[in-house]
Amino acid sequence: VLQYTDAARAVEEIRRVSKPGAKLFVSVPDMGCRLRGLSEAVQTGDFVLFNRHFRALWNTFWGCYVARSGGSPFYFTQRRLRKLLERHGFEVEKMFPYHYYWDDDPVKYAGFPYYFGVLARRR
Repeated sequence: VLQYTDAARAVEEIRRVSKPGAKLFVSVPDMGCRLRGLSEAVQTGDFVLFNRHFRALWNTFWGCYVARSGGSPFYFTQRRLRKLLERHGFEVEKMFPYHYYWDDDPVKYAGFPYYFGVLARRR
């Protein structure tokens, strides 16, 4: 849920209230994967694939915008989240992509792992 918050402040607060060695699991939409899929669709001229990626990207942008009540959404790539966690005293132990379909139409997500999870340990 970090994409719906002030992510830096949230991670700093988690660090403040946790003990050294504590584990943190974070799961966020992978914007890098969405953008790579859209780029691939444009390069190959595959309109169906483009439409699926565009819809997934739109759903993410709109969902974050609505959830933040008009504030600016905070989108993550794996690299961006790793930097945020490390800057606030966490060591990333594992990152992994996975699928999570929040509606009944997984086809529109084109089979890409649109989310990623991160397991980190507080230093």
